Amino acid sequence: MLFVELAVGDARLLVSQEIASLDALAPSTIGGTPMLLTLETPDPDDLARRAVFGGATVEAPVTEMFFGERYGRVVDPDGHRWALTTKREQYTPEDIDARKPTRSSGARGPSGRWPVLPVRAWSPARRRRA
Repeated sequence: MLFVELAVGDARLLVSQEIASLDALAPSTIGGTPMLLTLETPDPDDLARRAVFGGATVEAPVTEMFFGERYGRVVDPDGHRWALTTKREQYTPEDIDARKPTRSSGARGPSGRWPVLPVRAWSPARRRRA
């Protein structure tokens, strides 16, 4: 697939495969990406399955999250990172705070920050094609 076009209101977002002659370089070529494209969909499980069938790898499996969403992440064959999510419940900030993992549960990592999900280490070298 050459590119994907997403409509956002009247605007369009294009995400393309690498086209070096146009200076459109894939994240895997430039050492990764700091971006995470978030796609809210009615069925993130199905979308994740279809993405994997199309060549994506699972960065974080789709699961129920303490903040009221079903959420997961995939990396497409060109290295673009996608969060796939759907809202299950609408929580207030106080509800989310009450539901998040506690320090005593050991849920915080060494940095002291709350992890969203356990993430497999990702390396651009793993994504390069032969």
